[in-house]
Amino acid sequence: MNYGIDTRPIVSGNMAVQPAVKLFNVDLSMGPFTGAQVVHDRGIFIGCHSKLLSRERIDLLVSAILESLKF
Repeated sequence: MNYGIDTRPIVSGNMAVQPAVKLFNVDLSMGPFTGAQVVHDRGIFIGCHSKLLSRERIDLLVSAILESLKF
């Protein structure tokens, strides 16, 4: 279902897979960072909103999240 909610990748997932890591001398030998990969693939971040959200908008967000958990 389309709820009209914008999404984007979570920023703080598995930083080891970010392209910029190749530019630095980062020791990845402790990998595979399984927990970070779960956050990277399935994490959800609800940012701070500058205005109060109506109850209707909050209910819409909750419905969208619950619907996305059905797999």
